[in-house]
Amino acid sequence: MACVRATDRRGLPGAVLGVVGVGLLVRLPFVATADFPLNDGGLFVAMARDILSAGYALPATTSYNGGGIPFAYPPLALYLAAALSELLSADLATLLLVLPAAASLLVLAAFLALSRRLLDDPHRSLLAALVFALLPRSYSWLMMGGGLTRSVGLLFALLALRQVPPLLAEGRPAAILAMGAALSLAMLSHLEAALFAICGSLAFWAASGRRRRGLLGIGAAFAAALLIAAPWWATVLTRHGTAPFLAAARTGGWSAVELALVPPRAFEEMSPLVFLAGMLGVAGCAFERRWLLPLWLLATMAANPRSVPTYVTVPWAMLASAGVLGVAVPGLARIGSAPALRRWIERCAVAGVLGSLALADWRLHASGDHALVALTAAEREAMRALAATPPESRVLVISTAAEWPSDPVAEWFPVLAERRSVLTLQGTEWLPDREFSHRRRGYETLKAQGVRSLGDLRAWSEGRWAEPGRRRAREVEFSHLYLARGGPGAVDLGRLRAEILRSPDYRVLADSPQATVFARIRP
Repeated sequence: MACVRATDRRGLPGAVLGVVGVGLLVRLPFVATADFPLNDGGLFVAMARDILSAGYALPATTSYNGGGIPFAYPPLALYLAAALSELLSADLATLLLVLPAAASLLVLAAFLALSRRLLDDPHRSLLAALVFALLPRSYSWLMMGGGLTRSVGLLFALLALRQVPPLLAEGRPAAILAMGAALSLAMLSHLEAALFAICGSLAFWAASGRRRRGLLGIGAAFAAALLIAAPWWATVLTRHGTAPFLAAARTGGWSAVELALVPPRAFEEMSPLVFLAGMLGVAGCAFERRWLLPLWLLATMAANPRSVPTYVTVPWAMLASAGVLGVAVPGLARIGSAPALRRWIERCAVAGVLGSLALADWRLHASGDHALVALTAAEREAMRALAATPPESRVLVISTAAEWPSDPVAEWFPVLAERRSVLTLQGTEWLPDREFSHRRRGYETLKAQGVRSLGDLRAWSEGRWAEPGRRRAREVEFSHLYLARGGPGAVDLGRLRAEILRSPDYRVLADSPQATVFARIRP
């Protein structure tokens, strides 16, 4: 197979410890300064509680946000959180702060093991692992509370891909079963991670010469994975049919417009130096006709358009290492033949790439311009003020966040307030009738240019208001309004709050520096 060499196990334990240690240094500051899950995770806390309430049987629906959402989400990581919560008598929110970060460190070890199989030598694989450990996007969406399933899924996806080279080379049943088992655990953790592994394995096969025996071996591993995961997907199909899976597939970003945006989105958070190193790696592989990494990159971009910035870091880190040590260093070394000069150039090139990444990580943490933030105790207490409202309340939650994936207020509100949020998107990807798209359009219409006045809010809720160039959102009915006064994002709600305070249509139920809660008197 092109780009694949025999695995050299010498120095592997030390390399794993070094890479995991670097990853820990980068990740620890985010976790150590928080007392609540980073960004999201409310949906998973509710689902883990549902598992405990059902005595570890798979629930039919989740209680999250008023119930009614099919419990179709891959449940392995949720069962892990529920079991640890009961075993350790630990709060689920505390576990969702720690477990995703811990799983992201295991991802580093799995990445290093895979890179040792795919790259030319241990030096390249070690540099690739260090680049991967330091790339902000390789860990930011894995460490969040909602990253529990993403990190566990990616862990098993990488372990499944590690079995593909020996499967293609030898076709042994042991390799087929090992890949099938790891792939099934990826399926049971996160479907996007499983798709990443499946498309990656096909890219590996295409780069190996497309031999029929190899394709049959991969097919057998796929079949084994489906069989092992059958107790979950068969139960969901029996209860709900294919509707939840079809609804979730429509949110994956495979429309023509979103696919056209994949290339710029894939690298938008990557430093220029790492991007350049990766492009050198692509050029080097093309020049040497070694197509595995370029094909894997293309397969990743096509298979995971919604989450491409996260998944693309895996092949790109290897390409960047190949670009530095396989293209840049040999090219620069031609200016002199002295071994000492070559070593100096190599060290400078490696230090430059890793230094730029370390600087990017430091800037990310120091600026606070990221989604790895947690709700404060005061914000959580403000949400609990809604407990005094009627159980059937429909609450419109308006936070200062500009985008729904980075809106912890909207996601955690249904869990902390124990009331229904009419605009929260999490979990709706499993609902029929394009519920996710409707809510997403409503959220984006509300936030993109912004509902800044009471008149805007009234027109928006009645389905009459839309930003220029976009379709109107559907009508939104609500009995209460939760208006945040701080938190992540840059949406200014000051004018809206002032007008609502003066309006006879709303009555203040609670007011704090974190949020104002209103009851809607008249629609």
